Amino acid sequence: MEDLVTAASHLGQGHAGAVLDTALRLADEAGCATRFLTALADDWPRHWYERRGFVPVGAVHCFERA
Repeated sequence: MEDLVTAASHLGQGHAGAVLDTALRLADEAGCATRFLTALADDWPRHWYERRGFVPVGAVHCFERA
């Protein structure tokens, strides 16, 4: 999954947690031991992921020609 977003009218209802829990369970059932998420160091998703047990392991930088 990439760029999963919850509609503003559904925020705070646990939908994102349910999606993440399901994805992690399916990965586990499939024997996938590597799981990672991306978030900017100063953006709120990082802290949400940390509360769910993920830890920062590095940084990636992308560049785009404008």
